[in-house]
Amino acid sequence: MTTSFISKLAIGAVVSMLAIAPAAAQSLKDQLVGTWSMESNIEEYADGKKVSWDPSLKGMVMYDAGGRFILMAAEIGNRKKVEGNPALNPVGKMISYFGTYTVNEADKTLTHKIVGASSPLWDGTEQKRVVTTINQSAMVFKAVTPIGSAQGPFVPVAAWKKN
Repeated sequence: MTTSFISKLAIGAVVSMLAIAPAAAQSLKDQLVGTWSMESNIEEYADGKKVSWDPSLKGMVMYDAGGRFILMAAEIGNRKKVEGNPALNPVGKMISYFGTYTVNEADKTLTHKIVGASSPLWDGTEQKRVVTTINQSAMVFKAVTPIGSAQGPFVPVAAWKKN
């Protein structure tokens, strides 16, 4: 009877420890996989100026487990209607690109290897992002290297919501 009691006590202790032990943390790559909707995109300039894209901003990024991605973001609220081929008449603020990605788990960086983009300057380039926040429902990443523009170099900071 004592052996049976000790066995039950030992099993109970093991089950209790397993129940309260933290689950193994998911890798950054595993957390990335899926579809994310853009919540905001803010351009941070060296002089401290921050420019937020219009509230009409819509965007999406999709990461698959095989290392492929596609990203698109556009301000859609103040666009004018145009005639003709829409591919030849883009209107409004927009960025899109696609390709493959890799993850560095140690420094929480994500490298987009861009195959094609809405800007030909990005075709064939790599852009590194540091993931500052990620959980089951939200992600924020920002460029490691500033991006050049007519207004001066800036660091884009993009916030996403998991779909």
